[in-house]
Amino acid sequence: MNDIAQDQAAGTEVPETQEISEAPPDISDNPALDFEIQTDVQVQQAVDEINQIEGIQPEVWENLNAGERLGVLQSIEDRMAGIQGRPPVEIGAHEMDASTFGGWNGQTIELNAAHLQSDMPVSEFIDTIVHEGRHAFQDYAIQNPGVVSDASIVNAWAENRMPGNYLRAEEYGQELYLAQPLEADAWAFAGRVTGGLIAANVGRK
Repeated sequence: MNDIAQDQAAGTEVPETQEISEAPPDISDNPALDFEIQTDVQVQQAVDEINQIEGIQPEVWENLNAGERLGVLQSIEDRMAGIQGRPPVEIGAHEMDASTFGGWNGQTIELNAAHLQSDMPVSEFIDTIVHEGRHAFQDYAIQNPGVVSDASIVNAWAENRMPGNYLRAEEYGQELYLAQPLEADAWAFAGRVTGGLIAANVGRK
């Protein structure tokens, strides 16, 4: 019983109150805030959508062959594309160095074929798909002005991806690689999605 109900039950007169509805914040003059809100919505939708895919459950994933696993991951990419308002891209498996999980080549997402056939946890693949799909979103935003309202963010992505500006970890070190605009955004976004999935499945059997 809340305080007002308690007062009424006791016969105490409750002063009349007027409801005040608080208007939503005006984001028209703050595109950075608009981008943060857009990202928050995408993260929550991603957690909700991915969590509905049966194939990501460890007990299911472990019994899938490489082709079936690729299908599950393609389903994740298709849903992420819908959430981000961009066309879905194809996911393929390729021979890669053991230390490489996958990559975005500007047209498709490539995964390490050997990893796909291994006992690597499904969470690693989800993280890779969401991360590389974020790069697809970044490219789409660069090519389609207005997809991201904050032009300064898109301009930073565009400058980062210009020839000679992208810093590869093997050449410049992990710290500079992670700090550049494209990677900072992709790592943060994927981390929030995978973290949300972990939180949503705590105690789930």
